[in-house]
Amino acid sequence: MTSSKNCWSCNKTIGYKDLVCKACGVLQKPVELNPFDVFSLAKKFEINKKILEDKYFKLQSLLHPDKFINASQEEKHFSNVHTSLVNNAFKILGDDVSRIKALLEYSGYQISENESFQDVSVLEEIMELQNMSMSVESESEKKKIQSHLKVKIKKEIKKISQFFNEKKYKDVHNSCIKLSYLQKININLK
Repeated sequence: MTSSKNCWSCNKTIGYKDLVCKACGVLQKPVELNPFDVFSLAKKFEINKKILEDKYFKLQSLLHPDKFINASQEEKHFSNVHTSLVNNAFKILGDDVSRIKALLEYSGYQISENESFQDVSVLEEIMELQNMSMSVESESEKKKIQSHLKVKIKKEIKKISQFFNEKKYKDVHNSCIKLSYLQKININLK
């Protein structure tokens, strides 16, 4: 991939990922960027969500269509496309499971949607947790299960991080499935 391009308005050389020309201040034509490049983040599992959020608000402030009311139709269109790209990238990176799937894809690991999950012990554990969460009768029981789930989620995230570091993508994928189930149970419990 090229590292530079010319501004469509003033023809000055700018960075390929630049959204705005530093010379003339004009919003640039959208280019295909992965979510990590949108926010200038390294392609890794561990991200600082506060930094992600700060970059998100900064980009939204820069690109929001309301800032381009008096701009050309072309820049208005670019603003809409960029804003959509930023929103989608933020959604992917802000969600652990989506971020894992994106990283697996970038690593060349093929996720088969037709392949069923076969780890019986994990499925039994998930079913047990699901049954416990569905039979909650008091707020104290609910808090106890939420605390238990929080520990399990943190443990799974730690495993996923380790698996990524070791490039064990099949293990990442399997842990991602478990994490997804744990997070859904936790969400449904609230």
